[in-house]
Amino acid sequence: SKAAQSEIAASYAEEARKLSLLGDGIPAPRLDWVHEDDAWVVLGFEAVAARQPRRPWTVEDLERALDLAEAIAAATESIPDGLDLKPIVEDLPQIVTGWDSVPTEWPHHTEAAALAAGMADLPHADRFAHSDLRDDNILFAVDGRTLACDWNWPALAPAWLDLVVLLVSAHGDGLDVEPLLARRDLT
Repeated sequence: SKAAQSEIAASYAEEARKLSLLGDGIPAPRLDWVHEDDAWVVLGFEAVAARQPRRPWTVEDLERALDLAEAIAAATESIPDGLDLKPIVEDLPQIVTGWDSVPTEWPHHTEAAALAAGMADLPHADRFAHSDLRDDNILFAVDGRTLACDWNWPALAPAWLDLVVLLVSAHGDGLDVEPLLARRDLT
């Protein structure tokens, strides 16, 4: 509802716009139709028989999700005109400043804040990033496809961003991600 949930309605309209510009080459459920009028924004997507990755991450699910991150990077190597993407540090400034609101007594606060601040100076931050690739936005379809949902937040970032974010969550679940980080093409 544009009245009751105006921000969400605007993000749905933006997702439809971005998906239409990205085209059929991206690993996403097909956008079948869009309805927008003065009161509503409604998107109709392909019904996909699928499951989401299991948490805590398993190596098998993580490998499949990392393959998806690489497929997104390959499919968006050339960014379509009209997407008007901003650098992620501008589009989501909390990625740099978020540690300002975390208690300084947290373990490793100083190091984490310094790493976050360094995001603003990363080289090669001019590639497409899904920017919201996490387990609840991934579908493992029964037909073998691996698909990403929620395409309304892409930004310009290093090509490895989506893949590394997935590895961070897997590390938090107790997996040793160092070998995966070392052998993946994007990293």
